[in-house]
Amino acid sequence: MNNKLKYGLLVGFPSLAYFFYRNYPKLNILAGFAAKNVCSCTFEAGLDLKSIEAGDNNFLPVFYAKNEINKEEKSVSSSILGLKKRTAIYKDGIGSILLPEKSETIL
Repeated sequence: MNNKLKYGLLVGFPSLAYFFYRNYPKLNILAGFAAKNVCSCTFEAGLDLKSIEAGDNNFLPVFYAKNEINKEEKSVSSSILGLKKRTAIYKDGIGSILLPEKSETIL
């Protein structure tokens, strides 16, 4: 193996690991924001997913979120780069509610 490649991996891999370690908690905030925003725009304002992603969620780094709307359960799940997933639900009279991270059941 080339010496430059060895040193590049020796420095690059720990740097990349540190970057993910420091920024992983931010994914929770981004996924939660995207889920709640899409939930509010969908069930309160009546917007469709394309217009929400093109307008309200079209800024860095929120546009990395992949959003899925479940109209039957009135819920939205958002995932940032497939690493972190958050869910928000809509309740009449209350509005959009971001579920706790560990919650598997919908209220």
